[in-house]
Amino acid sequence: MSTHLFTRAGLAALAAGALITLSPKQGHAEQFTLFDVTFNFTWDDAINATPSKSHYYVHSDKLNPQRPTNWVTPIDYRNGIVHIHLEVLEKPAGGQMQGWALCYVGGNNYGCPYSKYYTEVGTYDNEVDMTKFYNNATIDWTGGISEVDLVYTINDSGQGHVHFFPELKDKTTPTKVRIAMVQVAKGSTYDPSMLPGGSMGMGGSGAGGGSGASGSAGMGGTGGTSTGGSAGAAGMTTTTGGSSGEPTTTGGGAAGTTTVVPMGGVTSAGTGGAPSSAGTSTTGFGAPSTTQDGGCSLSGHPASPSSGLGWLATLGAALGLLGRGRSKRKPA
Repeated sequence: MSTHLFTRAGLAALAAGALITLSPKQGHAEQFTLFDVTFNFTWDDAINATPSKSHYYVHSDKLNPQRPTNWVTPIDYRNGIVHIHLEVLEKPAGGQMQGWALCYVGGNNYGCPYSKYYTEVGTYDNEVDMTKFYNNATIDWTGGISEVDLVYTINDSGQGHVHFFPELKDKTTPTKVRIAMVQVAKGSTYDPSMLPGGSMGMGGSGAGGGSGASGSAGMGGTGGTSTGGSAGAAGMTTTTGGSSGEPTTTGGGAAGTTTVVPMGGVTSAGTGGAPSSAGTSTTGFGAPSTTQDGGCSLSGHPASPSSGLGWLATLGAALGLLGRGRSKRKPA
């Protein structure tokens, strides 16, 4: 009677073990960049934005295409935190306070955490509990996010849209900002190495790229392979917000497996008010006025996209291991 080196049960166990080994490590895999945009915003942009004034719209084509559809399971982002990264690259002098409401749109509902408010050019980071910002409970987080609406405001009262204050036109515009939102799963800690100079990814382990047969580059990866993207560049010097809200300068990190952008001065943001007086309905933004003077509109927003096909990569890896194991079986 011949003895097989690899039984069916043994191969299955081997495949499962290999997949666990190749899977991204916790802490890195459990955060992703929802979007990372840099844009100019003028007074004309504020008063002519449609469907709502003072808005900059981050439509689905600017969101991370690998974002999950279900934010509750298998990884719980809904009950985690959002790390808001804001770089104020240009703004008028004069010390006028301003900031941004960052409104998730899911289905026919929305909810808005706020950035830090600032008076000077600089970099400002803050973290907001996903269960504590305005209107967060109205969104069906199992259905995904289709858009994020960025509302330029001078305060978090819910009526601070810049277009309400034409006398502040020259103190608030023109401006140029970079805004990124990094979603961190419940129980995980924000990893600044997952926010490099502009591209988006789901944040894999190893050399910065996402693992799996698809070879997609993760945050910091520049050309994915089956085990991850290539190493990132050295960390760069950045100006970060201190605990007092004033910007401070920190040195860049050393070259490593991912681009490291050191963060500092992280403080918790307040829950803030509603982003608009017209948008307090729990069923949506509420109907905008016919003159588009205030409020927010959800008309025309697309449905949330389907999640990525990462499970195909997992299945392919398992089948590949199973096939290699069978090829090594002794002949009877």
